[in-house]
Amino acid sequence: MGLRSIIKNTIKNHLHNKKKSLYQKNPDIFDNEYLVISQKSHKWINRTNSNLKKIVIPSNWSENITYIKNDNIPKLSWCAKIYNGKTIINYGQDVIKHGNGIFEGVWDGEFNNLNYIDANHVFGSGITEFDKNIIFTPPSHMYECIFCVYEKKTTSILFSNSLSFILSLVEYNNLLDLVEKVRVNNDKLTSAGVLDFDPLLYDDENITIYGFYYHNISISQNEIKILLRENITKFNNYNEYYSYLSSTIEKLITNGSDKNRVVDYTAISTISKGYDSPAVSSILNNLGEFKAVTIDVDVYGVNDSGNEIANILNMPCYQCQHPLGNSISNLGEIEYPEDFIEHINEFIATTGLGDDLVFLAFDKFLSNKLIFTGALGDIIWDANENPTPYGIPVRIPFGKSLNEYRLRKGFTHIPLPVIGAVFPRYIYRINFLHEMDDYNICSNYNRPIPRRMIEESGVCRQLFAKSKNATNPNPINLKKFKNEAFLRQIAKYSFIQ
Repeated sequence: MGLRSIIKNTIKNHLHNKKKSLYQKNPDIFDNEYLVISQKSHKWINRTNSNLKKIVIPSNWSENITYIKNDNIPKLSWCAKIYNGKTIINYGQDVIKHGNGIFEGVWDGEFNNLNYIDANHVFGSGITEFDKNIIFTPPSHMYECIFCVYEKKTTSILFSNSLSFILSLVEYNNLLDLVEKVRVNNDKLTSAGVLDFDPLLYDDENITIYGFYYHNISISQNEIKILLRENITKFNNYNEYYSYLSSTIEKLITNGSDKNRVVDYTAISTISKGYDSPAVSSILNNLGEFKAVTIDVDVYGVNDSGNEIANILNMPCYQCQHPLGNSISNLGEIEYPEDFIEHINEFIATTGLGDDLVFLAFDKFLSNKLIFTGALGDIIWDANENPTPYGIPVRIPFGKSLNEYRLRKGFTHIPLPVIGAVFPRYIYRINFLHEMDDYNICSNYNRPIPRRMIEESGVCRQLFAKSKNATNPNPINLKKFKNEAFLRQIAKYSFIQ
């Protein structure tokens, strides 16, 4: 070991021990900080709602909704159009239609109660008519949102869980410029966290585009506003946290498989040789008999298949091929081949980088599934990074290009680390408790919480998390194909009036 490495490790150990001493002696150390953040969040929501008053509600507003099932759009997509005294909603064939709304996905509550607007954890999106208001519910994470467009000339307002669907219904000038500005502003938005983001994504003389994350949005004849949802959960130790994750997963699975659903969902997990997805698979496996999928690929000469780990868990695992090949020398700077683009338009026509095309590896296993992944584990579970207090941010551009593919295939994505993580420092503190000593390692790649989950499931530490690896590509020629990809995706949508 060189001198530089020795110095780095010495500093790292010092900081770790300092945090360990601080957090063990002060179990309520973050409580005051949470109160400050809560006060700031209420000011933020008031400021944001004040800005939303720029949207002019049509004078002939009506909360009466016409619902139209549209079999010609992706099966989980929907769009609401408010104009000329009408509110018309189109929804795909697998979207749930109930007495006073629609929903796609699952939530941690009884399905028959249809109480997703009050749920702590929502994976999917929906609309509810309530007390002369229309309430829109987005997912409880920052990988997907509900888009809103305000048309200034007609004072029409549109909401949708698809950016392409909403763009198919409005006038715009330069499509490439528009979607690039939306992408850049969306990255800024998601990095702020669920308690401090600016929903404005784009503005010109014709339209304004917003991205609403996590919190319910209410619209009435008087105003449109975000309804603040904090849902803070405090964990005193690892077992409390693990139990919370397990019980929430059980509720989600029960909701998805309810006999009263038109389409029921079964759970499946992704698994690799890293930290996060093996941890997720180990929790799922402790709750019942579930299957996993993995990508059998060599990246930078290292194989990332989680099949061996799945075998130890006695978990059936399907090994799949990476869409870009069996052996990839450099995913960090890769060019998508031109003859490949037509197969991945729906990943490019998003707010992301098109990197989620890796899900094509699992294509035949995804329909009508709850897909549990370890996405965002790098933010929530990393002991070396002090997390933002503003709640489950996405601070990198990756992982944001799954939405259009998901809506077409008909599955729900559940990035498990976001559960209970609205104020993630309560989770972060667990890393430094005495009970976690055996799971802390002196490394830049140190995630004691998922390590404990995996090792307590019988997997030895030599089999996972030796080094950081990734299967998501970072394409360097994406902009070349973006305009055409959006045009093709927009053409898939039609609105019935």
